[in-house]
Amino acid sequence: MTTIVFNRDTYDLPLLLFEKAAVDRELSRWRHASWRTEATTLENLRHVAFAYDHGAGFRAVRLEAQDGLTFVSLDRQGHVEAWLAAGGDAALDRLQDEIRQQLPVAPDDDSGRVAVRFWTLQGNEPTSVVRTVAVPGWTDVRRITRTRWPPSLAA
Repeated sequence: MTTIVFNRDTYDLPLLLFEKAAVDRELSRWRHASWRTEATTLENLRHVAFAYDHGAGFRAVRLEAQDGLTFVSLDRQGHVEAWLAAGGDAALDRLQDEIRQQLPVAPDDDSGRVAVRFWTLQGNEPTSVVRTVAVPGWTDVRRITRTRWPPSLAA
């Protein structure tokens, strides 16, 4: 008999339970995907077996389909993380397509502002906060780097 030891901190418990369920079902193909969405809830996802609300706008669900499992998280900035496990690549593709239909990829933002996640470590607990910062567009970056190299931060 093979023994598998999962080594994760307790704040990862929902993901740990997903991994254990996938191993218990002997699902041999795994995938991770992430994207930004404009969706604000996970309520439209089907086959929810487990729901988790971490607070501060972070939610997650474990989905159980006949041919695979999925763990999906959504934070308040619209960042989706999906972990998928199935018996084959075709099943992984189907599971991922189903999630992307319910949590579609957000269109590119041309506002000149992007969300940046900043991480800190307080004691043994990692913490993150997302801030929106102004950034130049690629056209401006090209123009700046062509006119003066190396670019000066003082300008």
